[in-house]
Amino acid sequence: MSRATSSSAATTLEKTMDEKTVLLPTDRPVATFRKHLSTKLALIAIAFFALVATVTQLRPPHGPHRPPRHGHPHHGPHHGHSKGIPTSCALTPPFSDGPLYPANRARLRSLLPKAFLEANATIALPTGSRAHRDDSDMEVAAWRTSANVLYVLGELYISDALVILEPTNGGLNATLFLKRQDQRETVFEGGVAGAKYLKRTFGLESVRFVEELEGFLEGRAAWTFSKEELARAIGSDQTVEVVESEDVRQAFHESRFVKSQGELDKLAYASQVAAWAHGIVEREIETQKDDVNAITLASLFAHVSSICGSRLQAYPAIVGAGTHASVLHYRTGESPLDYHRIPSHPPTAVLVDAAGEYDGYASDLTRTYARRGRRSDDMKSVHRVVEKAQRATVEAYGEGVDVRTLEKLSATLLLEGLIDLGLFVKGVGAEELFEAGALYIFMPHGLGHPVGLDVHDPTPAKYIIPPSLSISSIPSVFNARLPSHFSTFSSSPLAPSTNYTVPRGHVMTIEPGVYFIPALWDMLRSEQPDGIARFVDWDVAERFIPVGGVRIEDVVMVGLDGKVRVVTQE
Repeated sequence: MSRATSSSAATTLEKTMDEKTVLLPTDRPVATFRKHLSTKLALIAIAFFALVATVTQLRPPHGPHRPPRHGHPHHGPHHGHSKGIPTSCALTPPFSDGPLYPANRARLRSLLPKAFLEANATIALPTGSRAHRDDSDMEVAAWRTSANVLYVLGELYISDALVILEPTNGGLNATLFLKRQDQRETVFEGGVAGAKYLKRTFGLESVRFVEELEGFLEGRAAWTFSKEELARAIGSDQTVEVVESEDVRQAFHESRFVKSQGELDKLAYASQVAAWAHGIVEREIETQKDDVNAITLASLFAHVSSICGSRLQAYPAIVGAGTHASVLHYRTGESPLDYHRIPSHPPTAVLVDAAGEYDGYASDLTRTYARRGRRSDDMKSVHRVVEKAQRATVEAYGEGVDVRTLEKLSATLLLEGLIDLGLFVKGVGAEELFEAGALYIFMPHGLGHPVGLDVHDPTPAKYIIPPSLSISSIPSVFNARLPSHFSTFSSSPLAPSTNYTVPRGHVMTIEPGVYFIPALWDMLRSEQPDGIARFVDWDVAERFIPVGGVRIEDVVMVGLDGKVRVVTQE
């Protein structure tokens, strides 16, 4: 098929799609219907929570409130709504003068490898398939397309589709390929929006069916990240040359690593929403006299953040009370204990790690509260150690700073604090412990990570360096690694490490923590008693087990003007 013939077919298809695509009675795109449906569901949720508030005398704060510095209770005045759960957002979304994808495509085009451009090839991005429960037709909730598709198109939520990018002199043209819906999909899921709407909203050259891909490419190769994923998207009836390219993946990662002003605005707003929602949850934890449990706290956070436009949570909310606070990614709701009342006697820490997205851009915010504001002496001591390290690292962050410098600063302050608490044997210093990787015993994760369209945004490979210690020094049970394109910066040899100079447009988390994890300790002591376990005074360590864990996390960014913002404290 010639290009002219192909174009003519596409025009006919688009006319057919606009006229024949099954829409809802409003004759609006499905996205509009879903927006109205979400509004109705939100109103139902509001009514439910209002009923709960009446029964349990729920009294969250009144109006906008950011979590106090490092999670200490704040008892200042609140304004906005009257009583109960807020029904409107106290924040103002950022002004937008248009979609971000034109600038994103232009930046990506400038970073594509020379070999790709000389090959007269295309880039193929599957939007992904919706996951289902095993042996069931029920979808897993909260599906979202890949961050790379969001980057070049905006918020397109059509599964099992394919985006083809073609380089132009100044950017990238995008064509969307859809699978044909059968009657059941049309009835149960609603029709796909018409081609004119899709082209106008997402800046598409054309909208086609996926079986037209071979004719559209006319012998050109489709470069992609995963041949397997692309094969699922296009099926087995077409002959398409596919090139799996890590260089193209790295171009996406580098393009997404430095944010535009529009991206910074969305990331800042997502963080401000997270801070406001945290303030409401904090008041429940620290002042509510009646029953409070992990599941209702997580639900409250999701509801409140949705009022301000966080359609999805950036990740499942982590609400860990007591010893559950020692589980880094605690799965709230999977234990019957999560419905149990969180006690204030004995004093109980409640670690809340939760944040939503705004227009696909994420936040990541953690505070460690105390039920009814009551902290034991050990809880207070550990909180002060983490607070000191986090505050100093946030203040040291800025343009031109090496991230390894931040890592060393945070780790040293944590180790000095833990030495003062008697958690290490006498006679060892912070420098010796740092070089040995002993902080891993009490902080088995990195100091921070980039944030963007994914809460764990990828780090470009050119910034990833070998681990600071040999992996052979750690028991084999810990030899699990993160994906090569994701990296934190940490003295731990268990994860890829990074070093780079912080540029303008950079966004990341700073999240030191201290955790008391008996299961980890048992493995360390049994597999390598003469390793880093030899530094610990285990009698003292076991006294701290009831503390669980303390993490304090903020999102920081360097604006295009070079100024630092701690956006989760704004």
